[in-house]
Amino acid sequence: MVLLHMVGFTILSQLALQVVPAGQSTVLAYTSVLWAPLGAALFLRERLTWRRVVGLGLGVLGLMTIFNPVAFDWRDRGAVVGNAALLLGAMLWATSIVHNRSHRWCSTPFQLAPWQALLAAAILVPVAILLEGPPNVAWNTASVAMLLYAGIPGTALAYWAAAVSSSELPAATMSLGLLATPAISILLALLLLGERPSLTLMLALALILAGMAVGMSGSGADARHR
Repeated sequence: MVLLHMVGFTILSQLALQVVPAGQSTVLAYTSVLWAPLGAALFLRERLTWRRVVGLGLGVLGLMTIFNPVAFDWRDRGAVVGNAALLLGAMLWATSIVHNRSHRWCSTPFQLAPWQALLAAAILVPVAILLEGPPNVAWNTASVAMLLYAGIPGTALAYWAAAVSSSELPAATMSLGLLATPAISILLALLLLGERPSLTLMLALALILAGMAVGMSGSGADARHR
């Protein structure tokens, strides 16, 4: 999990953000919701019910509504490399979900979280310095608050919750839950940043939420029949 998600996905996504717009990068990063159920069905023999298939299909259609491959400039080498890095990162994340689902853990995710974060930091800090140079941070109340937020709830708590979910829930159900992240990001951008919603954006949000509703509606029944 540490090397695949916390390290591999983080490095690839941060490098891609230098050439790929943030909104588009979120869309491509969350194609992991497509790869994880396919990997679980192939390697773990998890059953894909029709509700999950339809829900994932609607969700992915919503993501693709935001990122339109037809309108994409495939001649822009930097954009192509950046988008490819995001897709590779999404596949690493999906692999992490499948691994967490199949692995037999000796310790709880809460016990492992601090050590995983420490190992990831030990790898990411030298890589960041190598690629970006020594950090030059203007320390003040705002920067400390952002660091604490990004480090504790934004990273440690989020990875702990993801580890618990992926080890206890089928990969398809986990992936459907992850679809809430781009949807919430869109809503927060509308509410907090005052971004004007476009018709395409609202259509994508509707498809994502519909996919979650359809895919999750049969989760309890599916669990009883497994």
